[in-house]
Amino acid sequence: MTRSTLNYLIDAATLLVLLGMVATGLILEFVLPPGSGGIRHAPDTLWSLARHDWGALHFYAAIALAALIVLHLALHWNWVFTTTARLLMRGRPLRSADAWRRNAIGMCLLAAVFASLFLFVVFAKMYVSSPHEHEEEQVQVEYPQEADL
Repeated sequence: MTRSTLNYLIDAATLLVLLGMVATGLILEFVLPPGSGGIRHAPDTLWSLARHDWGALHFYAAIALAALIVLHLALHWNWVFTTTARLLMRGRPLRSADAWRRNAIGMCLLAAVFASLFLFVVFAKMYVSSPHEHEEEQVQVEYPQEADL
């Protein structure tokens, strides 16, 4: 398979996954909005999938889209590196870096992005609070009975 064929297939898959994300997002927002059932009765469904199921599809499509974008950037890394360096240098002559140096910088940037995402999730989980979390701390107020009056 040639590189241009691989680029085409990855870009086509990226477009399809992006359209899937848009479709599931529209379903979640307009067809099965929050509160569309499930508390006192069976949840509303679309094609046998409830809102939670559509949310799961939306999430996995986002993961697939991120993976395809990483592949796309990997296939175009020389262009990304050269163009970014040229923009940051602002007219100064661009030294040609060795291929291993470009790849090392790319891997470090990719690791930094994944570490940032990981830390975001860790800190978000640390600060989640439940509405029932402080129930035992609430003060019970006793009202006088009619017999006491």
